[in-house]
Amino acid sequence: MKRNKIIKIVIWSLISIAALWGIYAKFIKTPDPIITFQLETVQTESLYYEVSATGTIAPVESVDIGTQISGQISKVYVKSNDTVRKGQVLAKMDTRNLYISLKESKANYEKAKLSLDQAERSLKLEKKLYDQGASFEQALNQAQDAYDNALITLNMAKIQKEKNELNIGYAQIESPIDGIVIAVNAKEGQTVTATFTSPNLFSVAKDLSKMKIEASVDEADIGKVKTGQPVSFTVDAYPEESFSGVVETIEIQPVVSQGVVTYTTVVLIDNPGLKLLPGMTATLLIRTNEYPKSMTVPNAALSFNPDELDWQTMKKSGYSKQALESNPERSLWILKGKKLIELPVQVEYTNGIRTAITAEVGPQDSIITYCKVQLEEEKEGLFSRDRSNNE
Repeated sequence: MKRNKIIKIVIWSLISIAALWGIYAKFIKTPDPIITFQLETVQTESLYYEVSATGTIAPVESVDIGTQISGQISKVYVKSNDTVRKGQVLAKMDTRNLYISLKESKANYEKAKLSLDQAERSLKLEKKLYDQGASFEQALNQAQDAYDNALITLNMAKIQKEKNELNIGYAQIESPIDGIVIAVNAKEGQTVTATFTSPNLFSVAKDLSKMKIEASVDEADIGKVKTGQPVSFTVDAYPEESFSGVVETIEIQPVVSQGVVTYTTVVLIDNPGLKLLPGMTATLLIRTNEYPKSMTVPNAALSFNPDELDWQTMKKSGYSKQALESNPERSLWILKGKKLIELPVQVEYTNGIRTAITAEVGPQDSIITYCKVQLEEEKEGLFSRDRSNNE
């Protein structure tokens, strides 16, 4: 009887202890924190600043070809992507009206020659009569005027004849350069008019293996861009592939659009496989202000500085820190085991992503760029505390 009573007491004691432990674990005990560091190592590299821009790919040298005479296109001999030589006929105009005009001008020329011969004979006769005293000076002057007018008429008829002969030659539209036809806007039967704004019938590029990009660089960045700087760029047609070029010229004439000022920067590029086509849009990165090889760290490493709230939690997990006694202008923290050590840093150059530094840090040191202190219940989304710098 007494033994059973003792057993019951022990059992109820164990149950009570378990219940108390459950209450303690759930409501009283502080859960172990989860501390996560994002670490980087120092790199030795050359840093440079990149200017971004967009532009359009175009041939280095191309010619838009129109017509110098009005009329109807009777024949087109080429199509897009054809290779042409200088002087090769691209199209021909209807020449029937041109030949009629040429015949008319030739007839007027012959008529003017006959009129000049008649005026010359009359002038010689009047001079002879005047010398013999058989004619008046007025008649001689009239004969001279008639001769001069006939000479002028002959010259005008000659010019018109030569102009019509030239127009016959213009009826054949020829390529002025060796190259590739990149656009054909001419159709057989099309009527065109030769004016100051006559349509471009053909576009011929001299060499598509050498191309250029006419990029628009913002006025805030144009001061950093210089001729000879390397350029990398991508196009939508090949999003996974990067191409290269070099800055050739920077046009000083500004381009103003909706209050935004940009400057056209011409970039020369190679196109050996002819993958890049005229008119493609390129997204460029122009490499500027290159800094010599030096130790570099991510910019986030220079802004990391855990606050006291995190330290209280980290201390309970066995972490310690060795901070600098003075407040340096810039510093970084390295992690050795469970010890955080602050080191002074001299900043040399930054490109906005990484910074060249002078510091007593080696390639084996783990540099802290980010720290996250998280309690066990915070994993369930109640709340979290991220610390990458003092708040």
